[in-house]
Amino acid sequence: MSAFSRELVQATLVGPLIVFCLASTLTVLTIGRSANRPIRRYALCVMGTLTLISLALASTVWPEGRPRFTNDVSNLYHVYQILRAFGLVLASIGTLLGVARISLLPMKNGFKNVAVVLHSLTLAYCLLEAAFTFIPVSHAVSYALAARNWFSYYWAPINSEGYRDREHPATNAKKIVVIGDSFVAGHGLTRVEERFSDRLQQELGPAYEVYNLGVPGANSEEELNTLRALPFTPHHIVLSYIPDDFMSSDTNQEGLFQFRPYDSLSPIPKTVVMRSYLANYLFWLFPQPPMVEFYNSIWQMAERATVQNAHTKTLRQFGRYSQNHHIPLTTLLFPLLRDPQRSKDILTRARQALAPFQDVQSIEVSRLIADMPMSATVINNTDDHPSAEVHRRIAEHLLPLIAPASQRLARE
Repeated sequence: MSAFSRELVQATLVGPLIVFCLASTLTVLTIGRSANRPIRRYALCVMGTLTLISLALASTVWPEGRPRFTNDVSNLYHVYQILRAFGLVLASIGTLLGVARISLLPMKNGFKNVAVVLHSLTLAYCLLEAAFTFIPVSHAVSYALAARNWFSYYWAPINSEGYRDREHPATNAKKIVVIGDSFVAGHGLTRVEERFSDRLQQELGPAYEVYNLGVPGANSEEELNTLRALPFTPHHIVLSYIPDDFMSSDTNQEGLFQFRPYDSLSPIPKTVVMRSYLANYLFWLFPQPPMVEFYNSIWQMAERATVQNAHTKTLRQFGRYSQNHHIPLTTLLFPLLRDPQRSKDILTRARQALAPFQDVQSIEVSRLIADMPMSATVINNTDDHPSAEVHRRIAEHLLPLIAPASQRLARE
């Protein structure tokens, strides 16, 4: 079990287990013979319901950092979801028992009506919270709880190298490597077969092996290190480039806005939004100002001459690698899909940095999708990663560059 898995056990499974044990005890006390008096039974129902809700929310903890959903982590997370939902269902049962006891209490009708309304709202919340514990939604960032659900369901397969890709057998096939970040890994796509790398593999056939080396959050420097560390010499390199790829560990990040999405909330709403799947889902339905400020600071940083010069040097090392090893390099220049004009200057500089090298060509993705409405180019309203149709068009454009039609016809 990985260190992340052990941390996940400690952080998330302990809470639901407490919920389970306490819920069982309170349920027995609530319906047992020792609690004959209506008021006592009602008090136990209320206490049990509030305790279960509190514990279910308190147990929604996730280890710090960017989780990589390996198979063991995903399975562990699913167990956590089931235990958490079970606690909330038991809380719902406690609420129903409370409603049943209200009629037996010596209360005025007005108080009884208020109690029924409060119990009904609590019951609705418990059931909705249990349901939203399992709802997956792809988001541009991994802070949203629904996004973590999405990763646990769909971030597969994971091969022995840690990539979202299949295992590649040792063969004499020509090796195509696709390097990039989440755009390459297929963030937001529930089926890996929809990615342009997998579409290429299907079209090229067994004479080629297409390696998807996409790592969410990777920058150009990290992608260059991945390329240099390959244990084989590829036949063709496809490099995915997005406007924030200039960010690296060496970049002077002075003035960069520190993105903390929940800091705009006061303490109590912040706690609820971070731990309630229902509240968190509703929170992320709307654009968050901290995210806008974060990206604005990135684009301002991209205009610094020192940052541009350092990044140009990194990109030219891709060109030199291609030139020194006589390997064709195709660069996919992805714009900001929701605002292509804003990233135009950054992509122009990237293209110019690679232009002097032979066997290096750049593809402007914005031209491939110029006839598409913006909503069709992205995954959804909360996820700006490229849609399946964008991946299809890229694969269609790459295919003749990697294997000319004459070669494909000869194989057939």
